[in-house]
Amino acid sequence: MNLEEGHGDTGAYIKTNNNELKEYRSYYTVSRVAFSKDRRYALIKYSRYCAPLSTAAEFFQSFEYTNNGWECIGQITLWRS
Repeated sequence: MNLEEGHGDTGAYIKTNNNELKEYRSYYTVSRVAFSKDRRYALIKYSRYCAPLSTAAEFFQSFEYTNNGWECIGQITLWRS
């Protein structure tokens, strides 16, 4: 397989063994939300996957509840390819 350049926001295209282009779309996975005991802080784990032989990553992201709603206060990259 050869990785072809992606087109627009739809994802990437992979050239198969018989020279056909196959489209792969990016997708995300999101964990359940974990809250602190006082429900002021929240933590999620999410992943982003692209086409085979392309990029992927997994993150923890934390939030704090303020008067205006949930605000992102940090992110840690667990891995990236």
